[in-house]
Amino acid sequence: MKQMVLKDMVDGMKSLKLKDFDEPLDCIACTIAKQKRRSYKRHNKRSKVCYERIMSDVCPIGVETIGGNIYFQLIQDEASRYKWCYLLRHKDESMPNVKNLILEFEKEHNIKWFSSDRGGEFINNKMKRFLSDRGIKLWKTNAYTPEENCLVEKLNGTLMNKVRAICEATGLPDSLWGEVLMYVVEVDNMSPTKALSGMTPYERLTGTKPDVGNLHVCGCVAFAHVPKKKRASKLSPKAVPTLFLGYAQTSLGFRLLDLRSGDLIERRDVSFREDITVDSAYMELLLARRYDGSQEELPLRVPYVRLPVNAVLETVDIPDRRANKDSDDEMLSVDGDTTMGTKKRRRADSSGESDDSLDDWEFNCKLAWEYCWTF
Repeated sequence: MKQMVLKDMVDGMKSLKLKDFDEPLDCIACTIAKQKRRSYKRHNKRSKVCYERIMSDVCPIGVETIGGNIYFQLIQDEASRYKWCYLLRHKDESMPNVKNLILEFEKEHNIKWFSSDRGGEFINNKMKRFLSDRGIKLWKTNAYTPEENCLVEKLNGTLMNKVRAICEATGLPDSLWGEVLMYVVEVDNMSPTKALSGMTPYERLTGTKPDVGNLHVCGCVAFAHVPKKKRASKLSPKAVPTLFLGYAQTSLGFRLLDLRSGDLIERRDVSFREDITVDSAYMELLLARRYDGSQEELPLRVPYVRLPVNAVLETVDIPDRRANKDSDDEMLSVDGDTTMGTKKRRRADSSGESDDSLDDWEFNCKLAWEYCWTF
């Protein structure tokens, strides 16, 4: 209105004077109708001392893992960006995790702040008393303002993006998201970050560089050694086929899924085939038999497939295959479990008996393996 009077843009407002607009208009109705959230451009200063401030958050997934978990909890050290992950059946399980971690830290480090949202799993009398007895200040974010706990809140989405990428590339069922998430957290702690000027959270926290010599592709096939005492006879196989899911939490070993029984096992003596995984239909059937009580029989042989399962095929110059005529009948064999060669698959396709265990090798393939981390 002031501009309309000042620039004489309309007729009928000559009774209004510019001095009528000297005082700012404070319309209650407009305030209620147009209220916006305040900007979050300014943040509190980040802690530069490891273990000084830790933060936690619980995230629901909605899909139950094979262990019955539907939540995961992240605890992060602000200075180093190092994080710890726990799988939960109920939110109430999160408070003991925080307590145990603080009790472990306080022997050597001085924790000053614990930050979380106003969830009942953290904001209760027991937790307040526990923190108060140790001189730790509780920093509570305002309701519906995840920006105030943005480091760990954003971390939830970042880690789940990587979990989805792995499941997409390997064809793992959704019920294994918990195992994949634990693997992602392990690798993420050993990955450089811009926030630390290219340093890894592991090195920032411990002062030593991480050893990545044992990193393997999550979801690939692995063969676990069978101890001599557990073999039925001298003709029994020395290894069992498994699926690599991550790393043992309390020992120097690998976390594996037995592809015959469906059990989760931890072994040290393992050999890996990082170019193959297991057909997703077989995985669904295996987990249904082991954890849901299904009575459907498993195939006699484990159906292996190439990684990644969603490979991109590019049509290029086809080489003269007449010189390698015999190679068409090759079989991919891994400890007794086989998949058909190219020529045999073509014959099966023409007869109506399709086998999609492996992509056709008629063309040169370029696999689009989009890895989740950049070292």
